[in-house]
Amino acid sequence: MFDSLPTELIHQIVLCLPIDSKPWFLIFLCKQFHRSLVDETFVLQHLVKYNAFATPDIVYDLCGLYQTIYASRHFKEDKNITWNGVVTKEALNVFNTLPSLEVLSLFMYQIEDPVYEKPTPPVLNSNSIINLRLTYCHGEIPKWTLPNLEILAITSHQSKPQPIPSHIGSHPHLKSLLISNANMTGPFPSSFFSLTSLTRLSIDRTNLCTTIPPEFSHLASLTHVDMNECNLHGPIPDFSPLQNLVQLYLRSNNLTGPIPSSIGALKNLIYLALDRNSLSGEIPVELGAIPLKTLVLEFNSELCGPLPSSFSARIGKMDGLFVDGTAIVGVTRSDGRGLNSVMDIQKLIDAGMAVNS
Repeated sequence: MFDSLPTELIHQIVLCLPIDSKPWFLIFLCKQFHRSLVDETFVLQHLVKYNAFATPDIVYDLCGLYQTIYASRHFKEDKNITWNGVVTKEALNVFNTLPSLEVLSLFMYQIEDPVYEKPTPPVLNSNSIINLRLTYCHGEIPKWTLPNLEILAITSHQSKPQPIPSHIGSHPHLKSLLISNANMTGPFPSSFFSLTSLTRLSIDRTNLCTTIPPEFSHLASLTHVDMNECNLHGPIPDFSPLQNLVQLYLRSNNLTGPIPSSIGALKNLIYLALDRNSLSGEIPVELGAIPLKTLVLEFNSELCGPLPSSFSARIGKMDGLFVDGTAIVGVTRSDGRGLNSVMDIQKLIDAGMAVNS
C-alpha cells in the first residue's frame, strides 16, 4: 500500500494524525523500511518528538533500522553520507534519545555475508532502559551505561569463550540476571557479588567450569538460584545467609561432597534440586525441618543411608521426592508404618497419600 505513495504524502499523513496515534503509525512505518521509500530519518525524529511508548515492536524495528544503516556499504567504508541532511551515523543516536524506552530487545544473527551481520550499537547511554535482552549476539558483551537496569537476559551468545563480564556488576538495581546457552567461563568476577538487589539468578547450559564461591552469601536478596548444566565443580557452599531463598536448583553439574546441613537453615526453601551430580553421604537431618515441597536428588550414586526420620511428618505434604539412582533407603513414618525402600517412598508420593491416611 505505502510503496505506491509518494514520501511527501506519507509525511503529511503523519503530521495530520492525532498525537496519540502517531507512535503506532510510526511503528507501522518502521516495519516498512525494507520495502518502501519511507524516509527513515523522518520516522526517527518523530518517534523521539512524540515520546513513543516503549514496546517490543518499536524496539525490534529500531534494531532492524540499525541493521539497515550498518549494512550500508558507505557506512562500512566509514563515509559520511547523509539522508535528508542527517549524517547516517548520527541516526544511531536514536537509541540514546528515546526517553520512554524501557525494554530493549536485540536479536542478532550471524549470516555468511559479514555485511549483513547485526552488530550491537557501539554506544548506549540510557536512564530509562530497565530491561535489556540480547539474543544471538556476537563478540564481547557490550559495556553500556544503563544505571537503572533491572533485568538482563543473555541468550545463545555466539562468540569465542570469554569470562563472565565484570561490568555486569555495575548495575546496582539489577534484580534478574538470566544467562542461557552462552559461551562464558568462570570464575565469577568479584564485582558480581555487589549485585545486592539481585533476586533471580538463572544460568543454564553455560560451561562456566568453576566452583560456587562462598561470596554468594553476599547476595542476600536472592529468592531463586538456578545454575543447571554449568559444569560447576567442588562442594556446595554455605547458602544459609540467603534467607529469602525459595528455589535452589544446581542440576547436572559436577558438584562433590556432602549436602550441607546449612541448607536446613533456609526456612523459606520450597524447591531443592541437586540431581545428576557426584554428591555423597547421607541426607542431613536438618532438611526435614524446612517446608520443602520438592526434593530432587536423583543420580547421585554415592548418596546413601536412610531418609532421615525428620521427613516422616512431611512426606505426605510434599509434591515430589526423587531419589532414583542413589543408595538412599526407607523411613519410618510418625504413624509407625515403615517405608523400607526407595520404591515405597516413590509410591507414597505418587499416590498422594497423607500422613494420617
